[in-house]
Amino acid sequence: MEQYDADQGQYRRGIQALKEQPGKNLVIFGIPGAAKTLLELGLIDEFLLTICPVILGG
Repeated sequence: MEQYDADQGQYRRGIQALKEQPGKNLVIFGIPGAAKTLLELGLIDEFLLTICPVILGG
């Protein structure tokens, strides 16, 4: 996984501005690194976990 050295304050302001706009919720699918960063910045309000069962083999 590639490491980005960016200003977290810039991320916080950008995501917070999106959250303040009228409309639907923001959703992140399958990006644990982004979710971890947003969680550390206090920008995640709610988690919705979905389990998709898969049967392997024959």
